[in-house]
Amino acid sequence: MAGGVTSIVTEPLFYGMSAPTGADAKTGECAVTAEEFLRMMTSARSRFHVGDDSAAIARAVGNLRGLASDWFTILVAMPPPGLDPATLQNDWATFTAAFKEPWFKQRPRWDTSTSYLELRQKPGEHTWAPLLRI
Repeated sequence: MAGGVTSIVTEPLFYGMSAPTGADAKTGECAVTAEEFLRMMTSARSRFHVGDDSAAIARAVGNLRGLASDWFTILVAMPPPGLDPATLQNDWATFTAAFKEPWFKQRPRWDTSTSYLELRQKPGEHTWAPLLRI
């Protein structure tokens, strides 16, 4: 390959609720859902032995785009009462809790029971696929 380096693993990008998920054909960037983004960042944190919370948070924040990037900038600049910006940027548990609040889908308790009804495997579907619908 001439003229550049190709990354084996594409860093997941999270745009907030405004962008569709999937790979962008022009840029090769891969937009994911909030749940996938946090799962991938947590996995990468352990896989690459990023032991320092601030380094893991900086890596995750570097992959925020659009509304999600704006959200974090505003949250650090104008934190709600009880949230310390330094803790937000240096404690993984605090960061993930803050991230989940606006971006994860909130489900009422009755909705969860409906999701369990969808666990049946459909014809031609992999055995793990029904779990993705929860």
